[in-house]
Amino acid sequence: PKGVVTAKAAGSVSITCEYSDSSGSASLTIDAVTLSSIAVTPAAKELAVGLTQQYIATGTYNDSSTKNITDTVTWSRTNGTGTATITASGLVTAATAGTVTITATLGVAGSATLTVKATVTYDGNGSTGGTVPIDSSSPYSNGTTVTVLGNTGSLTKSGYTFNNWNTAANGSGTSYSATNTF
Repeated sequence: PKGVVTAKAAGSVSITCEYSDSSGSASLTIDAVTLSSIAVTPAAKELAVGLTQQYIATGTYNDSSTKNITDTVTWSRTNGTGTATITASGLVTAATAGTVTITATLGVAGSATLTVKATVTYDGNGSTGGTVPIDSSSPYSNGTTVTVLGNTGSLTKSGYTFNNWNTAANGSGTSYSATNTF
């Protein structure tokens, strides 16, 4: 359209308009749009060990505009009391219980806090009857004491007697009886 100016780059320009015997001019300065801050979402997240979370980076610019810059930033993590891994695209996998700081950087930085929780599950190890107990308190925060559940689902396996839980399917791991804590 006539009379419309579209900015192509930062800088100054003089615009002159002529009509018949008249003319006029104006100066126009285009300021560069720069990244002011990065918001990382979710800002605070709890995630069980082994699960993943995609983080999003949103840039806010000096003209108050915003843009998804997830694929442009450099993603990193700082393991605190917990650990996690992160991909170049911001996909995090929780590894051990505790806290982890997730950071997106592109000249400026923004961060989020991930709390990794440990999940306690019970396995019937080939049981032929009954059900495994469900730990309603799981997942657990780092440093939380876990009380081992008993055989509340009356698990059975032909030719075997239930004695306790074990961390290895063949019984060579650590054994835990009901009400033991770790």
